[in-house]
Amino acid sequence: MSRCEECGYHWDGRPAEAIATIRELPAALSKVIGERGDRDERLRARPAPEVWSPLEYVAHTGDAIGWYEQRIHRVLTEDQPKLEPFDWDAYTEGQQYRERRLDEVLASVGWRCATFVELLENLPAATWQREGVGSGGQPRTVEQLAHRAAHEACHHLQDVRQQL
Repeated sequence: MSRCEECGYHWDGRPAEAIATIRELPAALSKVIGERGDRDERLRARPAPEVWSPLEYVAHTGDAIGWYEQRIHRVLTEDQPKLEPFDWDAYTEGQQYRERRLDEVLASVGWRCATFVELLENLPAATWQREGVGSGGQPRTVEQLAHRAAHEACHHLQDVRQQL
């Protein structure tokens, strides 16, 4: 798979492209959300019970980028770490994202994106191929993990755009 059919993310891009996607996310989210405030009911409304609200997507995306940053950090500092799966649906419910303030959620996304970019932007070329072991036993390189984080950003930005 070289391109996500739903959001258009290019999986075969260079690491710098994944970093740029994460770097640009806070500004892109601010542009999409615009002048909406906490009182805009569309931010918190789920279009269907199993579909997250725009605010949930934004908060989840920030947390997911932080989660991928932790995974990448482990791959960079440990020898072949086993990377455990994560239940995002259950986590999202537990975090009560829809109850959070929009400005706090956007600030958190900005901070997480900045620390993610800081971790990756000066890595030596060979470091991008360091591997961890995915939950299904398959290898996961730093580059693959960076692309997965960037895909989260791209895909959920589109989710927010579609709902607003």
